[in-house]
Amino acid sequence: MCSSDLNELTEKGYDIAICIAAIKDSSLISRRIAVLDWMLCASPDYVRRHGRPQHPADLKQHACLPFLNLDLNDSVWRFERDGKRHLVKIDGPFYSNSGIALRKAALQALGIAILPRYAIAADLASGALLPLLGRYRLPPRPLLAIYPRPLAKLPKIRTFLPWLDRWFRAHDPNGGPTSATAPNR
Repeated sequence: MCSSDLNELTEKGYDIAICIAAIKDSSLISRRIAVLDWMLCASPDYVRRHGRPQHPADLKQHACLPFLNLDLNDSVWRFERDGKRHLVKIDGPFYSNSGIALRKAALQALGIAILPRYAIAADLASGALLPLLGRYRLPPRPLLAIYPRPLAKLPKIRTFLPWLDRWFRAHDPNGGPTSATAPNR
């Protein structure tokens, strides 16, 4: 569950939500707990039928699978290469606020998606999804812990958040080495 609305969060009895979307409600506190890398990807079947984009502008000719409510303008994808920004207005057959649903749509060859690296690592390793436009960088996104301001001083919140910070420092969500497992330099 992820909500940027205090009423929805508290009505469902949650103390904390973990999400990737920015909050809009000033009665909620947002705390960054990790940064997620994102990848542009599609299934081999989709690429075989529609071709592989070579430049972000090529995405205008493809079925794209955007996240809803992630950005102010969900239908504009941002890329960077050599210090130059590329903004592309995309369209597609399926929009969702669920990474799980977008991953499944990409696996079913419905289009091209931008998904968190951790969510598709096994698909990339098995070849079920192919990385696209690898020379272009996608902006990383923060993973946020969101909770109501009145709960900030509660012992369970004050205990859980530092534990969550330590866990993410020890378990890189992007699959890279952590400070505990990185080789000495």
